[in-house]
Amino acid sequence: MNPTTPGGRPLRLSFPPLACRALLAALAILALWHSPSGATYVDEVLADGPSNWWRFEDASSASGATAAASVGAVDGTYLGNVSFAASAPGIAGQAARFDGSFDSVRFGSVGALPAQGTVEFWIYPEAVQSNRNPFTTGPLGSTVSGNRAIRFEAKDAGHMVIYLGDDASTTQPQFSGGIAPAAVMTANEWHHVVATWDTVAETVTGYFDGQKTFEASNTFFPSQMSDVRVGMGWGNFVDRSWLGRVDEAAIYVGELSPERVFAHYAVGAALPPEHFLGYKTKPSKGSTKLVKFGPVALADQFRTSDYDVLKPSALLLPADKNGEGRIDEKTHLAEYVVKPAKGSLAFEGLSNVRVVNQCSDVLLEIGKPLSLLVPTAKDLVSPTAPPLGHNLDHFLCYKAKLQKALEDGTKLPKFPKGMQVDVEDQFQVRRYDLKKVTKLCNPVAVSGAPTLLAGPDRGAAKPLAPVVIRNPDDHLVCYQAKIAKRNVPQDGCGPLDPDDKGVAIDPKPAKHEKRAGIHVANSFEEAGSIDSIKEVELCIPSTKTLE
Repeated sequence: MNPTTPGGRPLRLSFPPLACRALLAALAILALWHSPSGATYVDEVLADGPSNWWRFEDASSASGATAAASVGAVDGTYLGNVSFAASAPGIAGQAARFDGSFDSVRFGSVGALPAQGTVEFWIYPEAVQSNRNPFTTGPLGSTVSGNRAIRFEAKDAGHMVIYLGDDASTTQPQFSGGIAPAAVMTANEWHHVVATWDTVAETVTGYFDGQKTFEASNTFFPSQMSDVRVGMGWGNFVDRSWLGRVDEAAIYVGELSPERVFAHYAVGAALPPEHFLGYKTKPSKGSTKLVKFGPVALADQFRTSDYDVLKPSALLLPADKNGEGRIDEKTHLAEYVVKPAKGSLAFEGLSNVRVVNQCSDVLLEIGKPLSLLVPTAKDLVSPTAPPLGHNLDHFLCYKAKLQKALEDGTKLPKFPKGMQVDVEDQFQVRRYDLKKVTKLCNPVAVSGAPTLLAGPDRGAAKPLAPVVIRNPDDHLVCYQAKIAKRNVPQDGCGPLDPDDKGVAIDPKPAKHEKRAGIHVANSFEEAGSIDSIKEVELCIPSTKTLE
């Protein structure tokens, strides 16, 4: 799932201007919002400590101009017709564009190949053609020496291959692996390419668009990264020249984990949140209950305030809605009941909050804060660890319902009957009726050093690592979900004909088969065990504006 413009968001729509009082109220709320920039691509890369990183953010790409290193001491030189263009942006700024005719960026030697390491970059091919090379550790030289490197080569069937050879390699590479399976690499879209290696364990691993594509044994490694070059590879031939953009090329000492690779991809590609199907839960029999603790400082687009975290209430599973797929099947959301901490001001509520998603374009009335959603790992068999590599925010959820009328008295539509969705998660496949809007969940920043409030003695409460907002424009709107008894013809989430009652599925559909002993782990609890009771809500990615 690759947006053609990284960071692109759905179009924002707006109702006609409301009264000045409503606008001033909206501006007052926005003034409280600290506008966290989110966990940017730059943040994610710096967190993993690259030894060399070239971002192509220079003022000029004229032949002979310097390509400055963002990390490391090795600058490069632009050669040929490399260009920057406002109409061809990069992942986090500008990108280098190659015209496919002998242009490149040459960095030269960056030293010995580390025993364990990683190469990472983004590509935007303007055509999918065989032999075009976006990156090599060099040397380029002749066709013989060109294989004494780690290099990447596109194929016209829509896949990419990594080649490796040692210092004695001749006309053929000694190792090859499929980074991108056939027909996966497409023209005029951004793709994320990563390879890791371990010369001691003698392994090579490839990733494409955040997913591991192969892991193989290999004994052939070059001793040096003797002539690192972006935009060309192997020999000095025109068909080896890259056609398209390359951005954010980095080398690391050490192997990036699969979780960290996915985190880089998710942020760079600006992936939207998943759909989530929420199940009501309770602590498993014999398990230790969650310690109640607080205060925790939560800052969202409505306000900044302190809350006490009381108890877990639900587990939200990544859901495939209407066959649209799932992006990250591993990261769930655990829901915890919250209440304002002692001394905190109550939230007075809001109206004229517009939300837009695949099922609704409506105005909401927002009530009190109800719960906090926390990124969580789940395992049905054994204890697990908190999730590490993901692009999921924490969310503060508020009670929500459809607004009945505008300020001028104009009545607004009621919640439509017959709204259905097909949902598949890791527990089941079902069709659900969406009955009403229940919550609006804002991405939220989390901080604080909470203390124990009640519960079993587990010692001092664990300090919370500050959490920033990754995707400030991505919200969740939750709907009450009930297993459908009739199958209504659908157009997206709504009925094609409101008078069509559909076809009966089962007047008494089987209930959710309860799951006992689900192990969960997150920043709040590292060894929780819960039972699922029943599905209660479907939460859908949404945009939000204050009208």
